[in-house]
Amino acid sequence: MIMLGGLTIVGGGILGVRGPAAESETTVVASRSTSTTSPRQTTSTTPPSSTSSTTAAQTTTSTISTTSSSTAIITETPEEFLILLVEGLRGNPDLLVSRLNQATLDIYGEEQCRETMSQTLDPETELEIREIGETGSWDYVIDEITTPLDDVLALEVQRFVAGQTLIQELHWQLVEGQWTWFSDCGDPLPG
Repeated sequence: MIMLGGLTIVGGGILGVRGPAAESETTVVASRSTSTTSPRQTTSTTPPSSTSSTTAAQTTTSTISTTSSSTAIITETPEEFLILLVEGLRGNPDLLVSRLNQATLDIYGEEQCRETMSQTLDPETELEIREIGETGSWDYVIDEITTPLDDVLALEVQRFVAGQTLIQELHWQLVEGQWTWFSDCGDPLPG
């Protein structure tokens, strides 16, 4: 988890500043074309054992190793990708499919993923990054298929959907400088 002075990142902006100088919480919410600032109170439907934390991601360019032992330059921050992901979830299934990880496409196929994404759009979707973990190895396990992957970033996000607040763990992998995501697109392709 990356902690920077009590800041929480939301879709490319700062969710809140906490500390002696902060009198209130200000939210910057990801939108399709711009970010807007407005006061917000959030309520969580997470179980009592869950805790909230304030986090921020580094926005400087850095390098990581890829599975092929080459070095990939990060040209897109998690916050920038979150803005794109929200845009896709609100009404752009082509964007969602274009940024799916190849492992998801290999399991389900692009056509099935596009159909699934088209059926799950919600123009009111909001995502907020709560926590950003380290990159590392991760087993993508879906529909009894396990795909081991390296250099995968684990994130905890708060998702506002259909009037509910959900806490979800997401995984993204950097491919050629851009983050890709994983999803369940229905039934796996035969064979």
